[in-house]
Amino acid sequence: MDNFKTIIGIICTITAVLFGLGTGMLVKKVGTDVTVITTLFYRFLFSVPLLLLFALIARKSKFLEIKQKKTLILRIIFGFSGITFWFMAVRSMPLGQATTLFQSSVIFVTLLSPLLLSEKAVSYTHLRAHETP
Repeated sequence: MDNFKTIIGIICTITAVLFGLGTGMLVKKVGTDVTVITTLFYRFLFSVPLLLLFALIARKSKFLEIKQKKTLILRIIFGFSGITFWFMAVRSMPLGQATTLFQSSVIFVTLLSPLLLSEKAVSYTHLRAHETP
């Protein structure tokens, strides 16, 4: 079961990187023709139907119920800030350089996750030990 979750995590991460690159290329393509605010507006506008669909599928009639409002507010602030700075970076520097710097966040997440989230490192040999023959 742990191996399955790891594989799903890897697939989701690769997909996120590909979608991030696609978004970066679109932002770079429109360049100075469209302001960052306009880009953010349309990004969120087109995200709403997908978010509603996933919420309805996952939570059914409770899709608007919020139990952790403080966590949601922090997530909104950090998510909005992150995508805003990403769009501004892509507009002001080469896409390859912006993407490289953005992907370096993986290093910082890896280094800080034990400190901030109390996560334990999982080694490849640990995963192999739990495989069933």
